[in-house]
Amino acid sequence: MENQKLTIEQIRLLPKTELHVHLDCSLSFDFLSTYIPDLTESAFKERFVGPAKFKTLAQFLTYATPQINYLQTEQQLRHSIKDLLKQLKHDSIFYAEIRFAPHLHQQKGLTPFEVVQILTDEAQKWNKKWDIQTNFLLCTLRHFSKKESFEVLELVEHFMGKGVVGFDIAGDEAGFDLQEHQDAFQQAFKKDIPITAHAGEALGAQSVLETLDVLKAQRIGHGVRSIENPDLIKKLINNRIHLEVCPSTNVQIDVFPTYSSHPINTFFSEGVSVGINTDTRTITGIDLSLEYYKMQQVFGWGIEEFKCVNESTINHIFIDEPQKKALTSKLNQGLITY
Repeated sequence: MENQKLTIEQIRLLPKTELHVHLDCSLSFDFLSTYIPDLTESAFKERFVGPAKFKTLAQFLTYATPQINYLQTEQQLRHSIKDLLKQLKHDSIFYAEIRFAPHLHQQKGLTPFEVVQILTDEAQKWNKKWDIQTNFLLCTLRHFSKKESFEVLELVEHFMGKGVVGFDIAGDEAGFDLQEHQDAFQQAFKKDIPITAHAGEALGAQSVLETLDVLKAQRIGHGVRSIENPDLIKKLINNRIHLEVCPSTNVQIDVFPTYSSHPINTFFSEGVSVGINTDTRTITGIDLSLEYYKMQQVFGWGIEEFKCVNESTINHIFIDEPQKKALTSKLNQGLITY
């Protein structure tokens, strides 16, 4: 039976989870116009929103820097997380994991520790006010040193259970290998610290295999080029590895030429655990409701598929089982009217 077609307004009201969204790539026009008083909507799109197609991931990443420059003071950091949580609330997201790299916010004298402290403190305040649950993932970056990766790991350990739930690596996958970072991730694995890692976007299936083997990740950010290796797909299913999929960003970076050629529907059909995410709301010009709408328009997804991917996502959130059960109840409660 064909799925009931939902309007974008109906989709916006659907309860949702999101595990892959970058704080420093998701600043709204309202936020940025506070610090750039003469910023117009057209100038915002020209300076901060990327083109429909990038040539490489490295080129895409250059669009993050202009936003990072406005995340350097305590006031800006507090304002930024309020801004993003407001966006999540508008999307009817009831649980999200937000990621950032603490070392990128030191231009005005803040230490990485202070950055994490500020953001976790401010997020807690708005979580309570807006009845939304969020946690943070702390990122090291591919071009960072071994020392910096261990510094991020120390921050994860310190703030674990105080607003931080996991360790991530992001950055230019094609330009830098994992050698500098494997020791920090192996230590995290030994300490039972949850691990996610960007892979299988700028490079192929082999990158995902290497990341799973070397970093012991339980989730993969993107991972979409796993489609190139049927044995890897079986491995993802057998080992319950969750893919944090960001379809619009993948198309924008030209991993796939069109939305309809994206493999998320194939992954879902074959039993791979997948979630739908925005990744870089500002650079890509997307929110999660619009991403769901695209999934409906292109692949014919409806309530059942959206429910299924949210259940799968909840199963792979870096929190304990009682909290997961509570989130599943919240999801089902939000779907009763459909």
